[in-house]
Amino acid sequence: MGIPISDAHCHANPLGLGGFEIASKFQKAGGWFIALVSLPPHYYGFDLSTEGLLKAVDAHVRECRKAREAGIKVACIAGLHPALIDRLVKMLGPARADEVISKVENVLKYLGELRKKGIIDGLGEFGRPHYKTLPESVVVNEIILTKVFEILEDEGGVIHLHLEQGGALTVRSIHIMLRRYNIKHEGVVFHHSTLKMISEVRKYGYSATLTGRKEVIKAAGRACAGALCMVESDYIDDPSRPGVVMYPWEIKDEVTAVLQEDSDIADIIARMLTENIAKIYTVEVP
Repeated sequence: MGIPISDAHCHANPLGLGGFEIASKFQKAGGWFIALVSLPPHYYGFDLSTEGLLKAVDAHVRECRKAREAGIKVACIAGLHPALIDRLVKMLGPARADEVISKVENVLKYLGELRKKGIIDGLGEFGRPHYKTLPESVVVNEIILTKVFEILEDEGGVIHLHLEQGGALTVRSIHIMLRRYNIKHEGVVFHHSTLKMISEVRKYGYSATLTGRKEVIKAAGRACAGALCMVESDYIDDPSRPGVVMYPWEIKDEVTAVLQEDSDIADIIARMLTENIAKIYTVEVP
């Protein structure tokens, strides 16, 4: 199979394989581009203090640099996962949920500075928890999301959204929020999208990442015609859970299996792995 392979959403942990080894293995499997997204502080061994949050961002930036040393193109994406915000809300209690916003403001400012300097290429993951939780947690996450949109409007770049899988309503709710901001739609990435979200993503010109498993790619193939779909491993690089969600280098085998069964969608898959990446991240396909 001659299609260059990309991974549009992956994580790297210095306590796991780390950015260099992940990128090296991926390159050997035909990988040319990987979007590395930061993990919550506990993955790196840090606490939930403001200092811990900042250290986690710096640890991630170092992993992005190491991944680039392997010789592939890397987009460095850093943020505060909705589950992390949810954890902070639960720690302080619903009555003090607004204090979480104050707690993370320095982190958001730091992320804005990194984006302005070009040290990171975008922000993420931000959004809403994908599971049932306190309503205060959802509200705090949404307030933080509006602050992130302000950074994106000022500094540009992409944003990886982690949201509930509510189909068209999930996409539409974000679209309503984004009307207030001058942000390029193709840079708004709906991470871990579902088929029910794709048509709405295409309608508004946003982007979507889909898990690189054969059954997902095959089902999404034709739905992604004309849409800015990309393939992701969402590999967590957690040494206690090796291979979760999938290894980036497995994408090649999964794509090959799909094309062996349905070669008619080869052009669509090729765009998912190359042209769409190039458009969203302004990089050149080798």
